[in-house]
Amino acid sequence: MSKEKKSNNTQTSKPSLLQALMSRAEWDKDYKGDLQEQWKSMNDGERARFIAGAVFALILFIAALVGVYFVINFLRQLIFVSPTS
Repeated sequence: MSKEKKSNNTQTSKPSLLQALMSRAEWDKDYKGDLQEQWKSMNDGERARFIAGAVFALILFIAALVGVYFVINFLRQLIFVSPTS
C-alpha cells in the first residue's frame, strides 16, 4: 500500500516531458525587466554583434535543415530505387 502512495506522489510531482519543455515551474516576474536592463547596458557595437549572431545562427539552422533534407532524399533514392534493367 505504501508503494502505491509513493508511486502516485512521484507521478504528480514530476511533470511530463511536454510540460517540462513548454512551461516553467513558476513564473519569474523579474525576467523581462532583467532582459531590458541587459539590453540597455549594451552599447551599439555589442547589440549589432548580438543581432548578427542571432541571424547567423538562424541561417546555420536553416542550412542544416536543408542539408538533412537532401541527405534523406539521397538515401531514399539509393534504398528505394527499383531496378530499371
